[in-house]
Amino acid sequence: MTNGDSIEVDFRQEKSISQVLTQPAALISS
Repeated sequence: MTNGDSIEVDFRQEKSISQVLTQPAALISS
């Protein structure tokens, strides 16, 4: 695995984590 691949994986993990964190907030605020 190249360094670029690991960075892309980290970015995807962070993006999915942020979605999990923001979705409950959107449900609560609606």
